[in-house]
Order: sequence, then structure tokens, then C-alpha cells
Amino acid sequence: MTKKIIVGARRAMRRNGYPTPGTLRKAEKRYERLRHLHRHPAPSIRALVRDLGRDFRRVRKDVTLLSAIGLIEKEDGELRADYTEIRASILLDAPAA
Repeated sequence: MTKKIIVGARRAMRRNGYPTPGTLRKAEKRYERLRHLHRHPAPSIRALVRDLGRDFRRVRKDVTLLSAIGLIEKEDGELRADYTEIRASILLDAPAA
């Protein structure tokens, strides 16, 4: 009975956009990649995979996602995260789109 409740709660959290343990683990791994690229720019995704000892497919997916939102840049042929802090701002009184 308890397992069904937990599974149902996780589904509801995912459906409603709340972080689940799985999404939090993914976020942790993405922060790890950003921290690594901040300290050690990589010439390619393959080099980053080798440095991190992670699965190529997952690292490529994360690099693609983080690049699309501007957190990873490719400069002079290297993947970089050239900043020391990330801040997020959410307007609660923003006009409806």
C-alpha cells in the first residue's frame, strides 16, 4: 500500500513540475559538469566524458541542454562555463503571456 502511494506521489510531482528525487539527481550531475567546465575547459564532449568518467549519451544530452540555455559556451574550440555564479530570478507579478 505504501509503495503505491509513493509511486502515485512521484507521478503527481512530475506531472505538476515539482522536483522529484530523480530530477534532483540529474540537476546534481549537471552542476558537476558545469563546475568541471568552469575549472577545466574541454576541447570536446568526448574529452569531457573521459574527464568525468560518465556515459557519452548522457553527457552529450546535458551539454546540449546547458548550451541551449546559455550556461555552456563553445569558445576557441573549447567547451566553457566562464562564470563564478548563477542566479535565478522569478517574477511572480509578471504579465500573462
